[in-house]
Amino acid sequence: MSTERTTQVLAAITDEGFFELLAMAILREADPIYRTLIHPGVNVKGKTIKSPVDGICFVQGSTPPHMIVVHHTITARSDLENKWLHDPSKVKPQKDSRPRAPAGDLIKTAKLVAQERKHTPNLRVTLVLTTNQEPPDSLVRKVVGAGRIYDLEIDIWSCSRLSHFLDNNPSGQWIRYSFLNIDQEMFSAELLQALSNKSIDNYTLNLLDNPEAWVPRVLDDMLTTRQ
Repeated sequence: MSTERTTQVLAAITDEGFFELLAMAILREADPIYRTLIHPGVNVKGKTIKSPVDGICFVQGSTPPHMIVVHHTITARSDLENKWLHDPSKVKPQKDSRPRAPAGDLIKTAKLVAQERKHTPNLRVTLVLTTNQEPPDSLVRKVVGAGRIYDLEIDIWSCSRLSHFLDNNPSGQWIRYSFLNIDQEMFSAELLQALSNKSIDNYTLNLLDNPEAWVPRVLDDMLTTRQ
């Protein structure tokens, strides 16, 4: 399986909810600390809904307390900087009444974290940013630098990193097949379960269609005659 093809399929995704579900599945399988992520950014129908964060959890048993915040995006590469770093407070007021661009994901997270640190001053925070694009190195440096200002650890999952997990990890290949319909080549626990279930279903169907395999109901006949 060519990683190039997986990357192309990821980059072509235009459904925000679909990408969020895919990226969240990858994060949960890729790193144990992301396994308990809650996904408030998508409803039960898989559609994105308004939420200050796309994903959130607290790492169990962590000292100091450790909060994970996730933001997903399918924003074009040229707009990623605004999506992540736009700070409305630094924009000069406009004379017209047009609404200003919303705060970037990092800025929104920093405000949320500031509230949390009022009652948990030593709170550790990891901000996970997923994108189906490949951000330029200059933007990566800016985001990590801004993270240091707000005391946020930054974990960027770009298109190539997502693709690498999907192509080179057995569970990743199962996710790849489930979401992108790209055949699995590595054996995984999920594939074994699916094959086992299919085998049982086929075996059961074959037995039902084969009278020679039916179990005689002698006990039923005996019970009937004794009534």
